[in-house]
Amino acid sequence: MTDKEQKRWIEIQFYLSIQNILDAFDRNVVIYDIIELFCDLFEIDKTKVKPLVQDIILGSSSIKPGTVEACILCAKQKYTVRQVLRMFHIGQQTYYDSINAPYAMTYTYDLITDDETVTELDKFLKCLDKFKKL
Repeated sequence: MTDKEQKRWIEIQFYLSIQNILDAFDRNVVIYDIIELFCDLFEIDKTKVKPLVQDIILGSSSIKPGTVEACILCAKQKYTVRQVLRMFHIGQQTYYDSINAPYAMTYTYDLITDDETVTELDKFLKCLDKFKKL
């Protein structure tokens, strides 16, 4: 993966992680406070994370991946088809249409956030992984 693709992948993983947390807590907005506390505990810059979390909660997230983008990046990350279908709640035909789209091989990835934000998102994801292992 290119550096740009890797950074975009971090944004997508963050989006999916927040969605999973929201689903686990029945989309209760109190989760916003929990994420803020998590940022405080692990010294993650809240000013970079909070606006993105708020947009995800409101359903207006700029980092939400498109289907083609998500399928292509997951294929590059060696995710199985079944894993991708579960992650993005799509059907098998949608997956294959996405990775076989005429422009799929030349798809360009645009980073939605800046490099500093991606660094903070990566820190958040790494801390979340550690927290899951407890």
